[in-house]
Amino acid sequence: MNTRHIARALTRILVVATTLAIGVGTSAAASNDPAPDWGTLGGENTVVVVTERPDGTPHETTVWIVVSNGRGYLRTSNTGWFRDIERNRNVVLRAGEREWALTIEHVEDDAEGEAVMSAFRDKYGISDILVAPAHIGGSHLMRLEPRLVR
Repeated sequence: MNTRHIARALTRILVVATTLAIGVGTSAAASNDPAPDWGTLGGENTVVVVTERPDGTPHETTVWIVVSNGRGYLRTSNTGWFRDIERNRNVVLRAGEREWALTIEHVEDDAEGEAVMSAFRDKYGISDILVAPAHIGGSHLMRLEPRLVR
């Protein structure tokens, strides 16, 4: 097993452990709102992002989420779900029973990126520091935006 596989396994273990230790999800009903209430959703420790694989099948990934300046953000390294997003930026975000159709936008502004990374450190503390080795090659910061229906 190489260093990258070990780092990914450690990341998965930490996400699951954090989820179990802190709790996850809500009991609210499904939402038809075009965008989440970021203030409320920012209290969630993890959410599920549903992406689309190359063959069109949905793929669910549990990830951490932060809110910075009233907007929702996700972070990953060069993972399978990141490659899914590179092909199709439309995702479904799920928290408990609620779902939202959203679009991913890459964070390219340095000041925005620094604020988001700080939000991850503040929210997840030592767990955020421990997953850093899994982000070999850097982190991809992504902002969640309402999906525009054409």
